[in-house]
Amino acid sequence: MASFETHLIVTTATVGVVTIPLLSAGMVNSVEGIALLFLGVIGGMLPDVDSNHSIPTQITYKVISLILPFVLIFNYANELPLLQILFVWIISTLAFYIIFTYIFLPLTVHRGIFHTVAMGIVAGELTSLFIIHILGIADKIAVLAGIYVVFGFLLHLLLDEIYSVNFLSVSLKRSFGSAFKIYDSGNITGSIIINLTAVTLFFTLPNMMDIFKDLLDLFQGIVIY
Repeated sequence: MASFETHLIVTTATVGVVTIPLLSAGMVNSVEGIALLFLGVIGGMLPDVDSNHSIPTQITYKVISLILPFVLIFNYANELPLLQILFVWIISTLAFYIIFTYIFLPLTVHRGIFHTVAMGIVAGELTSLFIIHILGIADKIAVLAGIYVVFGFLLHLLLDEIYSVNFLSVSLKRSFGSAFKIYDSGNITGSIIINLTAVTLFFTLPNMMDIFKDLLDLFQGIVIY
């Protein structure tokens, strides 16, 4: 398994290189590019949140526990009095702490269902839906944000698999096949649920064909020239 530092460096560099053509083609501006880079890196850290004491788990908890209350407050700032806003802040923070610490972490197994392609797709879909319906940002950027999360997530899985190959002796380590996988053989029920969730959420997203076409044309042009 690759280290946290390796994942961070490789993911940041790869996502950064991929973002440059989007900036050059005017598909995103500099602020949007930075936001997409950030989301790609976050996606690259997500697979390791199933390890209770990992650095990504600690970072994820701290970041979300800080950001989530602010998102809620910003949405209701003009509708609720100050005391109610403070109440929403406290309740949302406590609710996230309870769900993350006492429900999510005890149910996760390292390199289990969180190390599946379907989980990465769900993470991207939820990111897009959150940005569209909670933050009210344009569909194009929201879809790109979801794609970046999935991209970073898959980079993490792929890098872990690469580290499962011993290139010196041309052999496979015992961990090979436990990172980049379609389903978790130890949790078939959970795998079915997460794959069905990925398919269901896909139909709630805006039409992505135009965005995929633009991306395909952009990167095909880079390869050809």
